[in-house]
Parts: sequence; C-alpha cells; structure tokens
Amino acid sequence: MNASRRVVDSAKAEIAARKARKKNFKTNCGHCGRAATGTKLQTCSRCKCSVVVVSCSAACQREHWKTGHKQDCNGFAYPPFAKNFDTSEREDVPWPIDPIFASKAQDGVGMWMTTNGTLSTLYAQAFEPVIPPASSTPPAQGPPSYLRWAGVNSHTPPNYGPELMKRIGSTMLGLRVVVQNRRQDGRVVTVFPGEMELTIHARVKPNLLPDDLKKAKSSILTVDRTPVITIPPWTDYNGALRVGIFEINGVEAPKGEFKGPSQRAEYQPPSKPSGQPWDRIVDWESGSLMLAPGDFAVFGCQYRVGDGDLFKAYPDLLDQSLCISMPVCQMLVKSTDTNWCDTVRRDVAHLRGTRPPSVCFMLVAPLDHKYFDEYYKPYFDEDSDVFAAKRLGGRAAQLNDMVKSDVPMMMNMLMSTMTPENRAEAVRRFNAMGIDIEQALRSG
Repeated sequence: MNASRRVVDSAKAEIAARKARKKNFKTNCGHCGRAATGTKLQTCSRCKCSVVVVSCSAACQREHWKTGHKQDCNGFAYPPFAKNFDTSEREDVPWPIDPIFASKAQDGVGMWMTTNGTLSTLYAQAFEPVIPPASSTPPAQGPPSYLRWAGVNSHTPPNYGPELMKRIGSTMLGLRVVVQNRRQDGRVVTVFPGEMELTIHARVKPNLLPDDLKKAKSSILTVDRTPVITIPPWTDYNGALRVGIFEINGVEAPKGEFKGPSQRAEYQPPSKPSGQPWDRIVDWESGSLMLAPGDFAVFGCQYRVGDGDLFKAYPDLLDQSLCISMPVCQMLVKSTDTNWCDTVRRDVAHLRGTRPPSVCFMLVAPLDHKYFDEYYKPYFDEDSDVFAAKRLGGRAAQLNDMVKSDVPMMMNMLMSTMTPENRAEAVRRFNAMGIDIEQALRSG
C-alpha cells in the first residue's frame, strides 16, 4: 500500500502548507511584508481580503489604501479570505485551490463562484450531501430512502438503462459561493442562496427528471436566440433543499452525519447553531441570511443536471452553463441600529407579501468561459488524469496512481468473497456506469 501512504503523506503536507500560509497572512503585513513584532495587525474591515489581509501600522495601512487597495476593495477584485473558499495557488502547480469561474458585484454586494469538487472531476451522486459529513460515510450503495427513490432493491435486479442512471449515476453539480456586503452606507443586505438559479443550455433538458422539469424555466437568449433553461437548487427525495452554509465570517458551520446501522444509515443534517455569527441566519433550511457591511458567508448548492453517462463531470456541464443568479435585498436598517437582526428578520418575513422597506435585485454572475476553457484545457485535450496532475497537483496524480495500483487488488479481494450471483450483479452495476471492472481487475 505504498501508493496509499504517499497520498496520505501528501495530503498532510498540503494541509500543513495551507496552515503555514494562513499564519503568514495573519503575521506579515500585506503592504510592506514585515513580520509583526509586538504590534496588533489590522485587517481591512470592508473586504477581509486574502491578498491584503494585514497592515502593521496605521501609516502603512493608509499607504496601502492609496497605492492600490482602495481600487481593489471598491472593485471587488478579490473575495474575502475564507476557510472554505481558498483562491491561493497550490504548492506545486500555478493554479488556485478554488478557481473562480463566475463573479459579479452590484450595489455594494459581491459574489464569487467555484465548484464543490475536490480531487475528482466527477459529480456527486444524489445521496451525497452539499457539505461532506465530518466523519461518517454513507452506505456503499446509498441510504435506504435514496434506494427507494431510485427504484433499486435487493429482490429485483434493476434495469441499468438511461432513466436509472439519472438517479444512481454521478448527476449532482455542486457549486460553492462566497457572498459579501461591502456597502459604505452601513446598510444590511439579505441574500437567498435557496433561490440561487443556474442558467444552462437547453440541450441538457433531457437529463432532468419529471419533478425537476416542473420547476425549470425555459427561455430564449435575446442576443443569439440560444434556448436555455433556469433551474433552482435540487429538492431531494426526502424533501430537503440541497443548500448548505459552510461558514459565516470565518466561523465554520456544524456538519451533518450519516447515522444508523452501516448499510442503513440515513443522512441527518445539522441543526442551526446559536449565538454569533449565527444570529445572521434568517432561514436555516434555505440558507437565507443577512450580512452587515464587511460580513461574508460561504454556501453550497447542488443541481441535479447530469445524466450519469455522457454528462457526469464538471467540465462537461459547466461548459454548457451561462450564469448563476441570486436574489439580494438591501434593507433600510443599518448594522448600528438597535436589534437590527430582529428588524431584518421581521421585514424578510413579509418580503413575499407587503414588501418591506428594501430594494431587491438579482445578482447575476456570468460564467467566465475564457478562464474555464484554459483551466480545463488538459481535460478536453488529453484526459482527466493529465488534468488532475496539471491543475490539481501532485496529490491528485498520486491518487490516480493509487487507484490504478491498489484499488484493483482490493477489488479482487472483495469480489473473491462474493457469491457468483452477487459478483455478476456488481459487474453489471460497474458496466452501467461505463466502467469495465473486469478489465480493471485483470490489470491489477
């Protein structure tokens, strides 16, 4: 298992490097580069940007503002420095950990988008939550509620056709977004992640299930008459909206867990935490929250747009995407007002009816296709393994090596313990997902 050990060691080294880089941001001036010596470093209260984190003195901070940070801050040049949205470069390749594929700023509110993928280009399956659990893992074939929804049971061998693959294949496009209020008038804004829509080319419409089609909106682009569809985050087989909050102002949210017997465990989402900064939450299930000037939040959304066959990887469908759009409301209340959180929460409760004293607009972030094409060029020109090595670095390359060397051996051991009927069923499932498992086993 030397390959496995190398992957683990590489992961530990990458985590240690990230921690060291974060410490450097906190202890070295973002303008002159000097390390702090008994001086409390100051952050920019408006942007909390990872590139211009600290200044070692008031004079240094003023100079920093004049020589470029003012323009960057007002222009939303960079997102805030967040634990779950890291735009710094990887240690061994000149590409960011979280590449920004879409961004937009309007009326003092900025939004940046990356994917929710990790070291794989594949989408998640429908039973995988927006935010990965802290420690538990789902049943190998998925929890019982998912299997019932997918129509898979142990008594009747399923028909691995296109319709089933829409349910059991890699179909969940996950997006991770950071949004920040940088208004200079002190006004609070409310954002609605649960209503963040994805606009995508209409050619993916056949991938949608009947219930998803009912919620999709079809339209024609005015510029070039391209047919598109706009879809909301997925409401899953348990009626849960696939939206989750990763963090607010650098404080991470609790994570859910799969609970129950190993093969019958069901996902239990986390409960809303109390205290600050969670008093910003308007509705925990849909992710809506209020942001005072300087506040930021990172959240994730999942869209069930893959078909588990031709469209099952991020490059395949991001290429078909046009933009994301999220409702934002500018409230008249300011963060300096007494009980401002309660006032905003009360106003938002009437938002769909009497209209509170606020201005609402759609914050629309178009996909940066030029950057997308360059980032995924190795994927399209060569293959996913080359992409992983050139864009995700050595750890991804090592993981690929481990999959090629250790996994066939482990699968051979597992398959040898199965009855002929169970082995045949496993082969059918792998074949349905486009994996020639028998060839892979022979190569191991």
